[in-house]
Amino acid sequence: MAELQEIQEMINSYMKDHDSCGELSDTYHTFNELYNHRALLFASLCNTTFKHRAWKSLLHYDPNEPMYAGMFIVGIDTPYGQASYHYNIDPYWDLFKIMEVPRAPQYDGHTPEQAIERIYKYALDCSYPTLRTKILGN
Repeated sequence: MAELQEIQEMINSYMKDHDSCGELSDTYHTFNELYNHRALLFASLCNTTFKHRAWKSLLHYDPNEPMYAGMFIVGIDTPYGQASYHYNIDPYWDLFKIMEVPRAPQYDGHTPEQAIERIYKYALDCSYPTLRTKILGN
């Protein structure tokens, strides 16, 4: 655990002199690549499976909470609660072919861990036929 703390301290030190740690890598992917993957995968879910439960907005619900510069919020309302992410307007805004709302729904306080748990549980609930079902009938 001390080793992880030391690595985090090195990243924090690096961030004092740099605008981004996006090019840091775990030797497989950079942070920028993983962020892009997450955006593309979430857009795919929002544009298909979650189409009628998804929304995007340039503004937070609370007018006293300004949106982050150059960003928007996108989310889904699952039976288990919200899951939402902030993305850069460029290049991601047009990727999300979902309902645009004037202000995001009121934030329910979910953590990143809760968001992914809610997406996971809702994905398990979805009963779309798979290729296996279509071919084998089971």
